[in-house]
Amino acid sequence: MISIRQAEASDASNWDKFVLDHEDSTFFHRYGWSEVLGNTYKAKSYFLIAENNAKIEGILPLVYLSSPFFGKSLISTSFTVGGGVLSNSDDALVALLKKAAELGEELGVAYVELRGGKAPDWISKTETYAGFVAQIPSEEDENLKLIPRKKRADVRKGIKALAEGKLSVELTDENHVWPLYAESVRNLGTPVFPKKLLTALKNTFADDVEMSFVKHGVTPVAGL
Repeated sequence: MISIRQAEASDASNWDKFVLDHEDSTFFHRYGWSEVLGNTYKAKSYFLIAENNAKIEGILPLVYLSSPFFGKSLISTSFTVGGGVLSNSDDALVALLKKAAELGEELGVAYVELRGGKAPDWISKTETYAGFVAQIPSEEDENLKLIPRKKRADVRKGIKALAEGKLSVELTDENHVWPLYAESVRNLGTPVFPKKLLTALKNTFADDVEMSFVKHGVTPVAGL
């Protein structure tokens, strides 16, 4: 028998173990997103666990958003490009989807959105967004061969400039990365995430988040 309940802070370790052991998991299924989005946006999380005899059979991280412009929604996982149900059985999948729909009705949301995973009989929008998964070769040269020829030449110029000391790469923090990020997306006409989001990510995920920048001389020119 599958039972569904809302996860608590004490479930974080077992939740993340299930995520890390599951072949279809993404970074956006991690339990820490509840803390990150709560601290950054005061967003309420409804992280659901499907259990069978106290053993986790599936999880679904849902985040409730209420906006005067976009209304109410329940998203897995909001402010990210991943999410959806992770399950070890069809029974757990169906139970989590049913609970998500019921929760959406209880909260009066306009829609429940899953950014990944399986959701039989749910409406699928394939024309708006797309993603892909690919294996990353272990050898540097093999990775370079996967880059289109003209862009590969630009990458090699950057590698050469690094070797010649014209560029340098340094580990850094959000105080250096965020200004570069904000200027870049502003120039594209995209709303800018607040710096406190990067701070929350680093505080929550620690060594699983790395920030770095490229400097030309003493001037930072790119961040990651």
